[in-house]
Amino acid sequence: MVAAVVAGTVTAAQVQEKGQVEKQLQKQTVVDLGAGAIVYQRLLDLDVFQSHNEGAARGVGSSPTLAGGHIYVSGNNGATLVFEPGRAWRPVSKNKIEGIVLGGHWSERQERFIANPVFEGKRLYLRGEANLYAIEAR
Repeated sequence: MVAAVVAGTVTAAQVQEKGQVEKQLQKQTVVDLGAGAIVYQRLLDLDVFQSHNEGAARGVGSSPTLAGGHIYVSGNNGATLVFEPGRAWRPVSKNKIEGIVLGGHWSERQERFIANPVFEGKRLYLRGEANLYAIEAR
């Protein structure tokens, strides 16, 4: 059995003994649970959003979501990576919603996304801090 952990690091000892996850910024780790070994690790390309008063530990605020045979990981800047689960890295797409909040104001900036993506049928819902987006294939 293979498990994918996104935005965290898992060591073989942690998998065998405690199953704990040590959080790190935007890292995906795939672990062979039977062998207790890491299959691969990679940094995820999610265009980290940071404002002047936020530290470097920002980037992924939502949980990975499995839907339609793909894993969706959304960053806090509106970018979502879609990839296939498994022992090898197989990216499907990267998409970004570029929503502006406080338009025309001196603090105008990119809308933040920290809620988990939600799927219903063929529709994907993403909630930003100011808007709710419904995305559906045509």
